[in-house]
Amino acid sequence: MARHAMLVLEHKLGLRPDGLMRLSDLSKHPVWLGLLADIEQSIFQKYAEMSHTQMRNSPVFASDVERLAKKHGPQIWSQDLEQRDQLLTRAAINNHNGHYPQDLYWSNPEHKEIILVHLRELVIEKVVNYRASEKQWWNRTVTDFNASPIGDPIQERGFDQLFNGDEAQEAGDFKNEDRGDTPNQS
Repeated sequence: MARHAMLVLEHKLGLRPDGLMRLSDLSKHPVWLGLLADIEQSIFQKYAEMSHTQMRNSPVFASDVERLAKKHGPQIWSQDLEQRDQLLTRAAINNHNGHYPQDLYWSNPEHKEIILVHLRELVIEKVVNYRASEKQWWNRTVTDFNASPIGDPIQERGFDQLFNGDEAQEAGDFKNEDRGDTPNQS
C-alpha cells in the first residue's frame, strides 16, 4: 500500500505525527513499540500468505486484532490526557485534514468500534508491507545466488585468496606452451 494510505490510517486513529509514525520521534515510544512488537509476534507470520480480502473476511484475524486492541487500546486511547498527549493529537488542535474529527476514547463503545475498524486496516497494511519486504529480500537473495556460480572459488573467495604460497608457485610454473597445460621444464 502507498505510504499515503498508511498515513491516513494512522491519522484516523489520531496518532500525533503529521508524517508517518515510523519516521517520527514517537516511533520509539514504549506503548507504540509494544503494539508493533505484538503485531510482529502474533500477526505477521500467521497471516503473511493471506490477501487483503481474506484478512478482512477472517473472523480469526478480527479476533487477533481485537485481542491486540484490548491490550493496547486502554493505554493509547486513554481518558488520561497526559498519557494520550504522548501519542495522540487532540482533534480540536489538529484533526489531520478531517481524518480525525473527534478525540477517540477506548472507554466509549462507539469509539472502540471505530478504533477496531481502523486498527484492523492498519494491521492489514502492516502485514502487506511485511510480505512485500520479505518478497524483496527473497528476490535480492535469489538474484545474488543466481549471479555467482555454485562452487566457483574465484567468486566465493576472490582470486587473490585462491592459492596459498606453494599453490601459487605451482600455478606460476605452468607455461602456456602447445596445449596450455604443460608444466614449465626450465
